[in-house]
Amino acid sequence: MGEWGEWAALVRQRLGLSGLTPEREAEIVEDLARQLDDAYREALAAGSAEADARAAAEGHIADWEGLARDLARSKRQRRPVTDQWRDRLNDRAVANGRRSSFAATVLQDIVYGWRVLVRGRGVTAVAVLSLALGIGANAAIFTVIN
Repeated sequence: MGEWGEWAALVRQRLGLSGLTPEREAEIVEDLARQLDDAYREALAAGSAEADARAAAEGHIADWEGLARDLARSKRQRRPVTDQWRDRLNDRAVANGRRSSFAATVLQDIVYGWRVLVRGRGVTAVAVLSLALGIGANAAIFTVIN
């Protein structure tokens, strides 16, 4: 084992990372793979056989399932559902031989608009309140004049 890339494959297999941003997933995998590689090299340096050093390195993380649950629960690291939907639509469009369809483009625009509205809640509230007052005043004036 010695190469940390082999440890990265083990980390991906044991954790089954899904829903994370590719950058965050790569960061987690690289960090854990380096830790396992360090534990493996330390065991070898202490005089362990390769099989024993590998077992010691794999035992470095005692609870893989618990770690996977903790990573899955971490909201800060998860990809937004809208990004996952967009990726699925893009994957389907590429699989069907077209870059993007009209529906995918419209959905992307709606998702982007929704994210902007959610991020700027104060601006959104002011805009909605202004529209409500303007429409209400317009309707009242029209009613009076009519």
